[in-house]
Amino acid sequence: MKKQLFTIIAFLLLGSALLAQQLSQSFAFTVNELTFSQTGEYDIINMPESFYLIGEQYAGQPQLPVKSFNLL
Repeated sequence: MKKQLFTIIAFLLLGSALLAQQLSQSFAFTVNELTFSQTGEYDIINMPESFYLIGEQYAGQPQLPVKSFNLL
């Protein structure tokens, strides 16, 4: 039983490794796509269709726009 289970697991792991492919994509933007504003003494950078990371773990870090891409 253990030998059969090991064979199945090895087959699944080896099969998935053989089917794996490398995917690369480049993303570019220009300064014209960004907007700059000021709040108090802070500069705010914004990009259309972007968001900011919000939460305690990001406290004290610069707020830069984040853009999400789905490749698959």
